[in-house]
Parts: sequence; C-alpha cells; structure tokens
Amino acid sequence: MLLNALRKLTWINQEYDGALSFATDAWTSPNYKAYVAVSVHFEQDGVPVSMLLDIVEVARSHSGLNLAAAFAKILDDFGISNKVNKPLPAVNGMTAHCEHEDPFDHL
Repeated sequence: MLLNALRKLTWINQEYDGALSFATDAWTSPNYKAYVAVSVHFEQDGVPVSMLLDIVEVARSHSGLNLAAAFAKILDDFGISNKVNKPLPAVNGMTAHCEHEDPFDHL
C-alpha cells in the first residue's frame, strides 16, 4: 500500500496536470498536543482518489500561521508545493487563480 502511494505521489509530481484539492483537519489530543492532518484529492481516469499525506504535530497552537507553515512543509516534503495555485481576491463575485506566484511567499 505504501509503495502504491509513493508511486501515485511521484506521478502527481511529474505528470499530473489536473486540479488537486487539499483537506486539513486539526485537533488537540487529550494531553494537549496540537496535530494537523493533510490529505490530497484528485481524479485519475475519471475516478476520485483521496490520499492522506501526513499527520504532524504542530509545535504551538492551531493559529493560521502555524497551520499554514505545517501545510507548506508537508507539500514541500512530498515535492508537490509547485502544484498549488495562489487564490486571488474575488472581483465582481468571481474568483481567479494565479499559477505563477508562490502561495507561501508570506511565510
């Protein structure tokens, strides 16, 4: 199973040019440790695929900056940070995306 996941991640990084969606879930354990999980979702030959990328302990609280840093590190660790688009502000109710700007340049 792990080998199959690694093959898919290599394929995503090298060949996949479709949309990737990411989901996160953050929680605090009973012993007060903060965690975040990140998963990736995409279609392969018309079939939806979901993969858990990682579960990591967040050193501090679940602040937006800490969660963004953990998310960016996970994407970097898996070599897929170049697959993320930076959302631009909505104009007249429409949202645009820019594929050429670094989405984590504020970190």
